[in-house]
Amino acid sequence: EQLLGSTRPVTAVTLNGTAHPVKLKGKPKTTRSAARYTLAFDSLPGVEIDASLTVSGRATTFQVTAVRDTSAFRVGTIDI
Repeated sequence: EQLLGSTRPVTAVTLNGTAHPVKLKGKPKTTRSAARYTLAFDSLPGVEIDASLTVSGRATTFQVTAVRDTSAFRVGTIDI
């Protein structure tokens, strides 16, 4: 089976109502049915989001699995 969707990369994530440029930190860890990765923000040193995409049958699930913030920037809301 093949998972189809947007081929456009996510270039920004909105944290606390403000869009911030985002990049992958390292290579995603992939299996046959999942991809796990860490998002990092150059404009917010120390702030990182771990996320996963999993496929089971016809269901695709996106999940934020960890949020690391700093005393200078606390993550309250996330919009992808």
